[in-house]
Amino acid sequence: MSIDDYKSNYLGEWVEITGKISQVGDIIKEIEIEKLKKITNWSNRYYFW
Repeated sequence: MSIDDYKSNYLGEWVEITGKISQVGDIIKEIEIEKLKKITNWSNRYYFW
């Protein structure tokens, strides 16, 4: 296996892995935003009513 083959394989895997990580990151961000919305909605009701 040449160095170029190794590089392209490695890069391909790296791109796949980072793609998956960023997808997971986006999902986590969305979940956190939803949690924050619920908390702020709840605290607004709690404080203002």
